Amino acid sequence: MSIYRIYAGADGESHMEEVHLAQHPELGALMQVAQVGIHEFPALRTMDFHPLPERRLIIHLRGEVEIGVSDGTTQIFRPGDARLSAADGAWGTAPPVVALFAGL
Repeated sequence: MSIYRIYAGADGESHMEEVHLAQHPELGALMQVAQVGIHEFPALRTMDFHPLPERRLIIHLRGEVEIGVSDGTTQIFRPGDARLSAADGAWGTAPPVVALFAGL
């Protein structure tokens, strides 16, 4: 299991970094959760870069997806991987989607 954070940098680009749970114990507790949902998507889809309107924690349950951010970084997420996307103007989620089968 890997955890990644997507955020806007001072340079105006979106960046992605791996976060280690041992160094961020606050991530192990649910705090101020406003909404929870489970979504399943078609086998293949692509999306343009877009900022998120709210902070999101996405945990991948099935399949894999390649996410790219505006600084050119890409990462393939597999079951058990999580990404925390900030609502700070970060432009993430785009380039080639390998295969997306999220859900149960």
